[in-house]
Amino acid sequence: PPHLARPGYLTPPLVALFLAMLLGFIAAHWHDLSSAVKDLREAKVAVLYPLLYLAYRRCGLDLRTTKQLIVLVLLVAVVAGLEAVSQGLKFNLGEFSEQQRATGPFGQVKMANRAGVFFAMFLPMLAAVALQFRQRRLARWAAIAGCMILITAILFTYSRQSYLIALFAIMILLLWRSIPAALLVAVLVVGAAASLLPKSVIDRVQDTQQVDASGTVTLDLSTTSRFRIWDGTIEMLRDHPAGVGLGRFGDHIGNYTSYGGKDAHNGFLLTLAECGPLGLMAMLWVFWRLWLLARWLRRS
Repeated sequence: PPHLARPGYLTPPLVALFLAMLLGFIAAHWHDLSSAVKDLREAKVAVLYPLLYLAYRRCGLDLRTTKQLIVLVLLVAVVAGLEAVSQGLKFNLGEFSEQQRATGPFGQVKMANRAGVFFAMFLPMLAAVALQFRQRRLARWAAIAGCMILITAILFTYSRQSYLIALFAIMILLLWRSIPAALLVAVLVVGAAASLLPKSVIDRVQDTQQVDASGTVTLDLSTTSRFRIWDGTIEMLRDHPAGVGLGRFGDHIGNYTSYGGKDAHNGFLLTLAECGPLGLMAMLWVFWRLWLLARWLRRS
């Protein structure tokens, strides 16, 4: 069909990202083949989701079927959120514990941050449906219910970056719809934080800053460790300007910090460290094309 005769708008940057990750994969095995199976899993995860875009284009779905596909994706996200909520309801909500963090279907407790980001990614999609007053009432109420489930799931992951992502995305949507509505929601959020949120969530947020006996305000260990890891990433890049190889960040960060095996907690720095400047440029190209595509869709 004509719409498949030309390349998709995101195809060139995605292909560039694939090539950058392929080079990173080769670099990881150039001197060390000891973890080939693990690296193949990393490569599979890295390319799987972008491939869904190419698969969707080749399916040639019409608008109605595309809407059904979006509903299915959101339903999967909400079901995953329900699993996280069911885990969180078993926690001691009166006190935060690092070992009691919901992950939904994402496995061990160390995956809580990624689970939170996953839920925060899909929350604005549901909120956008809820804010479209021309939608059918049933669709809007279903979207509102989905929002409440994902918000609760995000809270139970105790991922502070996910809290910020979710709040930022929702405020952007509300500001675009109505500035007074955004201000009202901001006031309600502040009020809810004081009276409705579990004490464990409040403790988690307050733990970001700690005050010692002399009154000095410091950041907690989890927060300060990220700054040290990011500094170590820059040093790693100086020694390996072309990248250390796909999936090898954890193997090298221990040479530059005391946090061996830790994640970068920063997708841009992680891509730069593993795939070099080419990988980061390809990722930024994808983001730029997404921005232009979103502008075009809004105008149309």
